[in-house]
Amino acid sequence: MGKYTDRIREIKDKVTSDPQALKLIENVLVKATDYIRQIERTERILAIHQGSYDFQDKFANADKLRTIKHNALISDLTIANRYLFKEYGTDEIPEGGLFVGPVEQFHQREVIGDWAVELVTEMRREEHEREMERQRGEGQNMGGSARL
Repeated sequence: MGKYTDRIREIKDKVTSDPQALKLIENVLVKATDYIRQIERTERILAIHQGSYDFQDKFANADKLRTIKHNALISDLTIANRYLFKEYGTDEIPEGGLFVGPVEQFHQREVIGDWAVELVTEMRREEHEREMERQRGEGQNMGGSARL
């Protein structure tokens, strides 16, 4: 596992009977994923369309959408942390809440962006590992013939 996803699991375990907290955490995960996907789209536009007649417009639109998704992530992360600290306090919720990093840097856009990259990278890696494990299990059920 990883320190970013471990933090999310640790907090989810503490608020398991609080549907509002769980929804707020899920919103942050969705917003982080949306933000990273938009970064990837923007980078693809840069790589594929650079030099084309409509590159400037495509890139400007993609970058504007990236900023909107970044703002939404920051907002939802702030709301979730505020709720968690209000309802559970610092005895239950680790310093930084869902955010892993220097707490004094929490309000720096670039730091939140970096946090989202690390979080989503770990989420994707764990999902890939679960899928590989599932496929190995299916392969064993088939007498091992499906293994690579």
